[in-house]
Amino acid sequence: MCFRKRVETATPDPTVVQTLDEFWPLFVNSRSLCGYLPEELVGATAITPGPFYQDSTPYEFITLKAPLDCQARDAHNRVATWTNENCLIRLWAILESNGYTKPIREKARRSEAVKLLKRLRQHFAHGSGLYDDTKSAHRSLRRGVLRQFPVPGDPLGIPLNIDLVLTPMFLACKEYVNDVLAREVAPV
Repeated sequence: MCFRKRVETATPDPTVVQTLDEFWPLFVNSRSLCGYLPEELVGATAITPGPFYQDSTPYEFITLKAPLDCQARDAHNRVATWTNENCLIRLWAILESNGYTKPIREKARRSEAVKLLKRLRQHFAHGSGLYDDTKSAHRSLRRGVLRQFPVPGDPLGIPLNIDLVLTPMFLACKEYVNDVLAREVAPV
């Protein structure tokens, strides 16, 4: 006898669009407080949110307790990376808990971005999240990100730039949600 695993399709919740619209500004505002600090800021006593955040943050500058040194910069940038990783985990959770991932609708626009989001979520939520170039799965994930969201130069590890990766990923997921809704949810 051959048994097939039954795949249940969750009914998509149309209110997820509102959830996404609330989620994204909160993430961007939190990142404005902890953006990446370039090396040239070592020695600074205040930092300003980067150009990406100018329209989304109420902060003009953040005053530091002491001049920024290399250790404090590295620690700050690790928090910024952690925040980006957690954005992806939360974005997946929103889609999953609202019926958009079981299964991923292959025919929906931007489903490839949702599949990549799933892989990123697995990487960051079920491990250290650290990139290891000796692991083929890590290299494959990095290539997948760069294929869908090109980043200039040769970024180390898995690129998570807010403007070049996270924002386009978010918009692609939102486009996917809207396409799934158009295909599956009858008008009320």
